[in-house]
Amino acid sequence: MTPLPRNCSLNGIILEGICGTGKSTVLSAVLSDQRWLGRGHASSIVLSEHQTQRVLEPLEAEGALTADDSLGLLDELTCFLENADGRLRRTGWLERNRRNHLLPFILERFHLTHAYHYNHLDWDNLIDIDARLSKLNAKIVLLRLAEEDIENRIIGDKDKNNWASYISRFGNTDAEIKSHFMRKQEKLLNIAEKSCLRSLIIDTSEFSVSESLDKIFEFWKL
Repeated sequence: MTPLPRNCSLNGIILEGICGTGKSTVLSAVLSDQRWLGRGHASSIVLSEHQTQRVLEPLEAEGALTADDSLGLLDELTCFLENADGRLRRTGWLERNRRNHLLPFILERFHLTHAYHYNHLDWDNLIDIDARLSKLNAKIVLLRLAEEDIENRIIGDKDKNNWASYISRFGNTDAEIKSHFMRKQEKLLNIAEKSCLRSLIIDTSEFSVSESLDKIFEFWKL
C-alpha cells in the first residue's frame, strides 16, 4: 500500500507542455484508465486548460490581460484546493489512515503555462503558488516534443478548425512558427527546473500514449 502523503489529503498531477504535445489526449486516457477508475476513493477534481488558463482568452484578445488576472486565477484555484484539504484534515481521517476520503486532482496546464505563455509574468511571481502546490502534494508531468514533431504536429495541423489563423501570429513562415514553439518549449523546460515540485518529463515523440500512462501512474502513485 502506498504511504499516505503526510498532513495532506490531496494528491495531484499538473499536466504541462506546449500545444501539440498531447496533454488533452493523455488527460482523456488517464480518465478512462482502470488505474484511475478503480482507485479506492471516489471523489476527484479534474480541471482542463479551459478553466486553468484559457478562461482568460477574452481578456487577452482585448489586450487587457494583466499579471493580476493570471495570479488571481491561479490563487483562486489553489485556494479551492487548500480549502478542500483543510476541511478533510480537520476530520481526523488522515491520522486514522482512512483512504476513501482522499482527493486526487488533475490540472491540465497551470502556473508553469502562465509563466512561459505570458510576457507579463516571470518565475518570481509564481514562487508562492509553487510552494503552496508542493504542500498539496502536487507533481508535474511535463510532455515535450522532439524538434521534428513540432513541425509535424503543430504546423502540419493547419487545416484543423481555425488553427492556421492562430499559429500565423507567431511567424510569417513555417520556419518562424517552428522556431517560436521551440523557444516556448525550451522556456517551459527551464521554468520547470526552478519549481520545487517533483517532475516527470515524457517525450511524446518517443513514447506512445499507453507507455506514457504507465510512466505517469508509476510516478503519481495514485
